[in-house]
Amino acid sequence: MERNNRTVIIGRIVITINTTLNDTDDAIFSPNRNIFYVSVDIIALIGVLATNGFVLGILLCNRHLHTPFNIYVMSLCTSNILCYDVFVNVLQILNDWYATWWMGPAACVVLLYGNFVFTGGTNMSHFLITFNRLWAVFHPFSYREYHSRNFAVIVCLSIWAIIHLVTLPPLLLDLPSKGRVDEGGCDLDPGTHRTWTLVVLIVVYLIPTAFVIGSYPVFVYKKIRTGVEKGRDVVPSVSSRNQSLFRSRHRELDRGFLVLTAMTMSVTVCWLPNNVSATVTIFTGRAAPEWMRKMFWALYPVQALIDPVLFAVCLQDVRQAVRKCLSIPCRAGTCVTNQRDLVHKKFTGQT
Repeated sequence: MERNNRTVIIGRIVITINTTLNDTDDAIFSPNRNIFYVSVDIIALIGVLATNGFVLGILLCNRHLHTPFNIYVMSLCTSNILCYDVFVNVLQILNDWYATWWMGPAACVVLLYGNFVFTGGTNMSHFLITFNRLWAVFHPFSYREYHSRNFAVIVCLSIWAIIHLVTLPPLLLDLPSKGRVDEGGCDLDPGTHRTWTLVVLIVVYLIPTAFVIGSYPVFVYKKIRTGVEKGRDVVPSVSSRNQSLFRSRHRELDRGFLVLTAMTMSVTVCWLPNNVSATVTIFTGRAAPEWMRKMFWALYPVQALIDPVLFAVCLQDVRQAVRKCLSIPCRAGTCVTNQRDLVHKKFTGQT
């Protein structure tokens, strides 16, 4: 029996290049000795649930953390949990462990749906967080006037709708082949929808990654320019409202700079190599070496594992809530912070 030759295309979605398997029951339930992939999937399943679940619980338990910006963080943590702990990793472990897919077409469709939609949701959540910080820094007037929790919820729901519109066509086109999944693993057939695979790669993977990385130099320039203005005491003196908004812009810039610095570094390390390799594979048909595919498979879930840690460290209000919950156990499902902090948040209008 020979192991399926697989190539990682985008994120955790794989395509089958060649399949040579014995058509026997022993072959179906024989392990393919892919211990590396299974180990990565198990570590990701436990680690992502622990970090994202903890930070998501902190955000949900503390009412003063229900800010418009944190809606995007909640969406990101939810995407990570749904992707790595609900829809994907349990089935992916079985897909990597056995030589063939023995759970039927329905389970295979669920696995591919989770890989497409919720991996895409994770990528687009990073896009939304970066766009939110750009808006807050460069257009503080409109940001404070229009950006509310309802607005953030509508934006997140709209992005989820767009992800479904972009990612479902290749999955639907591949449904007829799922009736023969017992001939190989539950992988994506590249022959039926190469164009749609390219569309998914560009819209859901390359654009968010490029936007996150490309926005960072803009933030660095803004940070340097604002520092020069602050050093020269260039503060608007037209009205107290303008002065307040000027200080608010400094505050948003400092917070946004920390968040984007951490997120840009992690995205560059964890996602960029895989996305570049996927683009080369689709256009040239040449697969990356096995050691490189293993590295991509291991790096990709690292982003989901450290995402909540980055926000817990970079966002002061979240960091304070985490410290309180680690030192004082939650009672009745809530983590109550100091009332003075809550009053301060309402008075200053921090979002």
